[in-house]
Amino acid sequence: MKLDKAKGLMGLGRHDDALAFGMAVTKAKANDYWAWELLGDIVALTDPAAALGCYCKALCCPADDKFTGKVRLKLAESMIETHDFSAAKLEVETVLRQKEREGTTDSRSRRADCLAAVVCVHACQRLQCRLLEHM
Repeated sequence: MKLDKAKGLMGLGRHDDALAFGMAVTKAKANDYWAWELLGDIVALTDPAAALGCYCKALCCPADDKFTGKVRLKLAESMIETHDFSAAKLEVETVLRQKEREGTTDSRSRRADCLAAVVCVHACQRLQCRLLEHM
């Protein structure tokens, strides 16, 4: 219900109202990962650094890995944007390991595979640059 209200406000272009609502929810549910994820989603377009912080805070809350896959992938995407590829790789690998344990393949694991590929490409590009510097 709370997630739907925030998304509805954002969809109507009422970002300030969505932000106020998201902050109230996060204040009331400060130990719930989904509240921080919601706040991160709300601020993502206007303040990517704050979104990254919200996603990190979400993962500091007590929750089983089987519930945090989406927020881990959002965090990985934010880390890729800031060129923190090694940290993004760890988050993606955590999601993929959890999906293997569950024995499931869904859009989240396909998204994780895509993010893993992006991390790999960037790592290869960095390696090529280092090799060219030494030639």
